[in-house]
Order: sequence, then C-alpha cells, then structure tokens
Amino acid sequence: MRMGKFIRKTERISFFKFFNLILFILTAATIIPQESNTPKRTLYLFTLSKNEPRLLAQLKFLSSDLEGQTERDMEILNPIILMDQKREKIGVEIPENPYPFRLPIINIRNPFCLILIGKDGHEKLRSYEPVSLKKIFQLIDQMPMRQEEMKAQD
Repeated sequence: MRMGKFIRKTERISFFKFFNLILFILTAATIIPQESNTPKRTLYLFTLSKNEPRLLAQLKFLSSDLEGQTERDMEILNPIILMDQKREKIGVEIPENPYPFRLPIINIRNPFCLILIGKDGHEKLRSYEPVSLKKIFQLIDQMPMRQEEMKAQD
C-alpha cells in the first residue's frame, strides 16, 4: 500500500511538471515574434556579371527607398550570376533550379533579369530591364494580400 501512495505522489508531481511545461511553451509562443515564418515578397536579380550596367542601375533604384520595401515585406536577394549554364551565387554553386519559377535565359542579348515573387509564391513580374521602385510598389500595392495588409494597418 505504501508503494501505491508513492506512485500516485510521483504521478501528481509528473502531471504538474507536464502542466507547467505546457504553460511555459504556450507563454513563450505568444512572446516570440513569428516574423521568421511569414512569407515575404522576394526580388531575385540575375545577371552575367557583377558589373552589368542594368544590375547597377537596379541596385541604385532599390537603395532609394528601404523604408517602403520594409513596409511591403520585400526581401531582395544578392544578385545571382549565371554564366555558361553554371549557376553561381557570389561564388557558391547553386543546385539545378532551386527556385519556384522558370530560370531566365541570361545571355549577351539579355544580360540582366529581375523576377518578383509574391507572398503566395507565384511570379508577379519578370523584366529584362531595370524597374523603378515606384513601378514595383504600384504592382505590389495592387496585390490582394497587400490590400488586406493596408486595411489592417488603418
């Protein structure tokens, strides 16, 4: 009989430890920001060379309004250099098409490409010329998810 009381007592202690652990996890989940899991609008830049004039012009456009990009949840990845079917990302080999879209054909006629992927994971814009932030922002602001975000901010 004494053994039974001992088991019941340890079961109660275990239950309270388990309950406290669950309570701790639920509390931590509400405190830790969940931004890392939220999708972003991603801008990919493809080029033949780091010194491509269209790439440099696009980077200049992008550096003009960082606040607007943050407001629209934009993520701009480092330029990806495509050369002779060899894919390099600043010197790092990339596996065969890891992207959620068809890779652009980058050659001497088209040495630059910009691709915008929306939060839904679909391609929203593909351009072989630099695009101003004003045009990109106008396109993003017309997207249904962005419309909902703007309504929620008001």
